[in-house]
Amino acid sequence: MQFSSARARRTVCLGLPFATALMVAAAGPANAQSKTCTSPQGDIKTCNTPNKYQITIYEFGLCADSTCQSRTPLGASTKAFDFASVAPGAPVGDFVAANSPVTPGTYTHSYMIWGGTVVLRGRVTLNPGGGAARDCLTATNEPLDPGGGGDPIAKGEWAAPGTGSPRDISLDLIRGMQPGQSFSGEDGWVFRIVDATRFQASGPLPKAVVVAAGSKLGKITVSFDVAEGIGAYENSRDGGQTWECGIAIAAPTFSIKQD
Repeated sequence: MQFSSARARRTVCLGLPFATALMVAAAGPANAQSKTCTSPQGDIKTCNTPNKYQITIYEFGLCADSTCQSRTPLGASTKAFDFASVAPGAPVGDFVAANSPVTPGTYTHSYMIWGGTVVLRGRVTLNPGGGAARDCLTATNEPLDPGGGGDPIAKGEWAAPGTGSPRDISLDLIRGMQPGQSFSGEDGWVFRIVDATRFQASGPLPKAVVVAAGSKLGKITVSFDVAEGIGAYENSRDGGQTWECGIAIAAPTFSIKQD
């Protein structure tokens, strides 16, 4: 499930000479007000900025064309980053690559390999049945509908607005998808399932990067936006007598800037 937003972004700064130092910098303030999602998806129409949005990055690199069949890795590691843990634009951490030169050539696209599981914590304010406001909190990995397919929806926990303590949950962005399966995102980005635990995001650079022998790449900044990284909805199984809530995660939207 993808929600999109173009507000404040948390950035991953890639200072790229021959070797890659991926400095992760971070979208919207935690504890922001819930509101209608910019891009509602199905039953998920209300979104908020999470208190925690942690993903694992395994690899970043460049491609010579849109297929990214031939990839030039600039950094490879296994590091988790929480994009909701700092103010927009502030550093989250470093993604350090091995000291290997970049193959000379012209690169038009970049790619990242992420882990499919996101650790999420937060709350979304809803009005179940059109009644009084209640917060739906992250509480458990238990699915709201164990027999359901499609996007992962976790069972939330109700609390009075502003009360209670959301807990960390883990949701799988690629649940039910098969290796090799792909889908298109915004601005020419393509997401492809690598294996049962990882997927690759690839898309166009703002301008082609030409690497000559002995030259340097300069800096590339990847900006992640998780301002609407958590969504929720209410559901009744008894005609509105009682209500439960479900928590959904949104894949971050991101953009790339070159200096």
